[in-house]
Amino acid sequence: MNCELAKSTVHGYFDGELDAVRSSEFERHLEACAECRRQLEDMQSLRTQLQESNLYQYASPHLRQQVRRQLLQAGNTKQVKFPAIR
Repeated sequence: MNCELAKSTVHGYFDGELDAVRSSEFERHLEACAECRRQLEDMQSLRTQLQESNLYQYASPHLRQQVRRQLLQAGNTKQVKFPAIR
């Protein structure tokens, strides 16, 4: 595998979407190519930082109620309860 093919393959590898043969080829390329290895390491670092950053923001109870009310007023909608989702 060359760098051009590796660059088009890295996202599939990173997301676990490659078959065993393609993954093996990519891993062999990584052993020999510091640039592609660094790209994968950067992606892994970014994923870790995003997971640890706690970016999710919860809507206030007032905002949730306001959105529900507006959806019900929009018509042709019915209220559905999802107790596990808040």
